Amino acid sequence: MRGLGVTGDITSPSFALLNIHEGSRQVFHVDAYRLKSGAGLDDLMIWDVARSPWNVLVEWPERVATHLPRGLWKLKTSILADGGHRYELTLPG
Repeated sequence: MRGLGVTGDITSPSFALLNIHEGSRQVFHVDAYRLKSGAGLDDLMIWDVARSPWNVLVEWPERVATHLPRGLWKLKTSILADGGHRYELTLPG
């Protein structure tokens, strides 16, 4: 998120479900782990308040996949055995 101009603390919205960060882009950070279905994502009303340019980052996206827009960039992160990180970016198409 730092690359999107976000400053200050960046934490997972585990209990709030949604954090909104302002930077060079508006960033909606969702933790979907506690959402029961994709309808819970709709209840957050992100699509109603997003201003261009914006990004939505979703932890646990498989829980709300049916309610995400098409044409997504998917970034999968993994922690390796040696403590390093692996990132896989999948683009639409």
